[in-house]
Amino acid sequence: MPPSQGPLQIPGQPREGSLCRFIEALRQLDTPENEYSGSYSPALVKAVVALNMYEADSCDNETVNICDSIGHIAASNICFYPPGINLVNAGEVVTQEVLDVIKDGLGHGLSAIGVEKAADGSTLIKCVKQRTVL
Repeated sequence: MPPSQGPLQIPGQPREGSLCRFIEALRQLDTPENEYSGSYSPALVKAVVALNMYEADSCDNETVNICDSIGHIAASNICFYPPGINLVNAGEVVTQEVLDVIKDGLGHGLSAIGVEKAADGSTLIKCVKQRTVL
């Protein structure tokens, strides 16, 4: 290959230096402030399914204060990371047991996907609009 053409680039192949940048990014993630050092693991709860996930996703939703969410149908999945296992799937009913596990996990410092913090500090989740079960 003539020197003027340089190395052959194949689509999907990493460019020069990209592997080094990737390794450096992993090293930056692997720091004490990014590490969950607790031994807390949230309990799994028995699901009460009201809608399938597609139906729940297709419905209008509203953001509900978690304290007022018992009996509502979740419009999105809720999970803690770590470990990343869904506690609630879209279409499942928020029960007192679910609420207790969410509050407990947040109290132990777990990051919750599907849970939002309002400006006033309250905890919010997305629920199917105007549909309750309990």
